[in-house]
Amino acid sequence: MTRTIGINLGATNAVAVWLDGDTPRAVTNTEGSGSTPVAVGFGGGSLLVGDSALLAAPRPGSVASGFRDRLGTDWTVTLDGAEHTAVELVGHLLAYLKSCAEAASKDTVTGAVIAVPSGFTDAQRRALVVAAARAGLSARTVDAPAATVVAHGLDKEADGTRVLVVHLGGATCTATVLTIDGNTPHVTTTCGDGALGGQPWTAALANWGAEEFGRRTRAEAPLDAGALARLAREAERVKHALSSSTVATFTVENLVGAEGLAVDVSRPKFELLTRDLLARVAGLAEQVLKDAGGPAGGVDHLVLSGAATRMPKVPRQITTLLGGTTPRGDVPAHLVAAYGALRS
Repeated sequence: MTRTIGINLGATNAVAVWLDGDTPRAVTNTEGSGSTPVAVGFGGGSLLVGDSALLAAPRPGSVASGFRDRLGTDWTVTLDGAEHTAVELVGHLLAYLKSCAEAASKDTVTGAVIAVPSGFTDAQRRALVVAAARAGLSARTVDAPAATVVAHGLDKEADGTRVLVVHLGGATCTATVLTIDGNTPHVTTTCGDGALGGQPWTAALANWGAEEFGRRTRAEAPLDAGALARLAREAERVKHALSSSTVATFTVENLVGAEGLAVDVSRPKFELLTRDLLARVAGLAEQVLKDAGGPAGGVDHLVLSGAATRMPKVPRQITTLLGGTTPRGDVPAHLVAAYGALRS
């Protein structure tokens, strides 16, 4: 049996979904995660994709990431002495997702519907289709905000229905108002911040960890690159833990010599450290509502997408802004764009 999968191709992470009957299932990668970093590297003569590229190919010039937005340009990167285009690298990523989807579904995957930013150019979309063909996939693209609306079935709402989609991914945040017309969601207005996403939240927590280590140990030696990388990885883990727990332990060994860090972090502390980032998310939502015209209460539905929206303070802040309109919860936020792409 052959099948088509849905893919949300983010700037920093890609998520793929397959349908088990009518139920969307996340495609888990070889590391057991439902989200794969947009990264390709070479180590020991082998091609590495996703987490394995980031973890096993740390040498300068051996790994590339964040190349999605280079599609449709003449950008190239040299990895282990060989030159690669964005089309080639995205092709490797899509081939990896295809193989993982086939392992999960036990079917042959021949097609993909790929959700991309609404601002993606025609050249970028054409290049993405070429990259998919290199991976053995017949592909088409859809706008991620529209796919998010479709995932929740809101495209079937009455004409004139307005939906606010707030996307908070790994590296970017966008707020988009869409209006339903003839069972099709149309973008009314959108705004975004290309320097706002889950990564700044991680960085804020990692910086706090470094400062806490210095305060507790009075260590004078600066942290080296390896220590800073371990702090960042632990900050990412703690960030995720605080989405479901009110307290998490931040633990990193041997930051300087035998000195390490083990300290509890509460969710309120984390929210205090990142309050300026949350204010920027709310500011985007306020701006897009202003640009769309009409009061906040004129939005009929709120939909969140992107794994970073699982941080509890994010939906609470947007709900307050909208005067109590709560986000739709039909489909998990980290799967919604990929699932919506598959349904589009």
